[in-house]
Amino acid sequence: MNFKLLITAATLALALVTSASAKIELPSMKAHNLMKKMNYAASQAAKKETGEEAKINAFIKSLNSRLEEYKEAVMESCVASWGVEKAGACSCFSEQFNYQLEFRANAVYFVTDNNQKELEALAAETNAVAQKCGIPLE
Repeated sequence: MNFKLLITAATLALALVTSASAKIELPSMKAHNLMKKMNYAASQAAKKETGEEAKINAFIKSLNSRLEEYKEAVMESCVASWGVEKAGACSCFSEQFNYQLEFRANAVYFVTDNNQKELEALAAETNAVAQKCGIPLE
């Protein structure tokens, strides 16, 4: 086989793999990718409001409209990350986690760009629920 043809074939194969992988959602990223979409929709809803608290409330309301879908994505991402042997722990986490803390942290960040207090509360909640449910966070 001609060297130029070999390089062209290899380049084409790499381009196809890269293009295909860009469209494949890793199961462990399902919750993250869904939250990105939810945050975008919520930001559009918040932009229609005036006043900081109204914007935050609109943002949270938008996120809450997809809460059950997000819980399922959290469960699936957890199992994909920790394995089926941790499915019970993932179910525990998915059901017991306080999503309102996460939603508020996202909303406050979008509206004020300063959500340090909310992030600290979110980190504490995540660690407490993960520990209670038996999910090792490293």
